[in-house]
Amino acid sequence: KPDEALEEAAAWSAQTHNREAAVCKALALIALKRVPEGALLLEQLADAGDGGDAGTRAGVYSQAGNARLLDLDPDKALADFTAALKYAPDEPDLLVDRSRAYALIGDWRHAEEDLSAALDKRPNDAFALALRAEARLQQNVFDLAEKDAEAAVALAPKDVSALLVRGRAREA
Repeated sequence: KPDEALEEAAAWSAQTHNREAAVCKALALIALKRVPEGALLLEQLADAGDGGDAGTRAGVYSQAGNARLLDLDPDKALADFTAALKYAPDEPDLLVDRSRAYALIGDWRHAEEDLSAALDKRPNDAFALALRAEARLQQNVFDLAEKDAEAAVALAPKDVSALLVRGRAREA
């Protein structure tokens, strides 16, 4: 019930000026399809001097970046994920998310670099392997794309995206 959540979060925020209340408000805005407004609020919270510890800031920037991806605004998503990585440089999920922003702008080389870094930290990630296969496929590196796709299918044999990228890599 995002309408009710927005009302409650607004009241909570007005009474306490609590950062968590403001995050709740931003997430309610996003759920109400007011994505740019919610993402902007998240970015402002993460930028604030009292934005919390490094992990909290990284998480809020990550939420903002994912909202920007929902809104098909990859440039702002890229900025948010890059900011998050300043606070949590070893977080593979942030690298995978930033690779998705790079992919949306067609920067396949940087997408592949982020995915490779994520896979160095978490090598059995079928999703990251399928995404890297796609990045490599887009760069015409067909043998490595097929290798990644095969590995993704081995880890997640029913994953449709892994199966599709494997088929496309084999065809290429």
